[in-house]
Amino acid sequence: FRTQHEYGIQIEPQKKSMIQSRLSKRMRALDLSDFSSYCALVESNDAAEKENFISAITTNVTHFYREVHHFKQLQSVILPELADRARSGAKVRIWSAGCSTGPEPYSIAGSILKEIPNAQSLNIKVIATDLDREALAKAKAAEYPKDQCQTPGPEWEAQVFDREDRSTTRRVKPDVARLVEFQQINLNGVWPSLGTFDVIFCRNVAIYFDREVQNRLWKRFI
Repeated sequence: FRTQHEYGIQIEPQKKSMIQSRLSKRMRALDLSDFSSYCALVESNDAAEKENFISAITTNVTHFYREVHHFKQLQSVILPELADRARSGAKVRIWSAGCSTGPEPYSIAGSILKEIPNAQSLNIKVIATDLDREALAKAKAAEYPKDQCQTPGPEWEAQVFDREDRSTTRRVKPDVARLVEFQQINLNGVWPSLGTFDVIFCRNVAIYFDREVQNRLWKRFI
């Protein structure tokens, strides 16, 4: 597959069995008997199957306020200055690049509302992007199984979720969800016009890229 050329994703040899297991599910769904037939289908630029292929090879493991020290820095150091700018009429944009199923951008939005309670009335947005359309669909739904809603503590939980109820899922607070806009973007491809950003979160994404792709990405972020 042209995963590295087209998407920048470098699949290590030790992940071969994992990838084969994931793609086998697609082969069974398509009634294909061998990997060469599946490769030919994806290489033919079948748009629908390329989306399924991306969902199969990417790993969407994340949780709310993951690596919480980043969010402590955001809240205590970065957001106070951005709040002053927003209140003076400036536009504030934060990019969650490689947002997966949504916990990161919703965590950012929760932090924004904690520090800037009137953010809804200001020109503040979190732009959340990912390559995987299936992951983005889950993110837009803003609803998660309870076992995926752990946070570092009650104070962080309260920034994103209302009081827990008896259902098996939890929904992100509506005012938190309204601060986030989702788009599909291939970080290794052509980007739409996104404008400029005050903060860029790009965590646990570039680890799938080789050094050349990483360096090219850092330069594009500047």
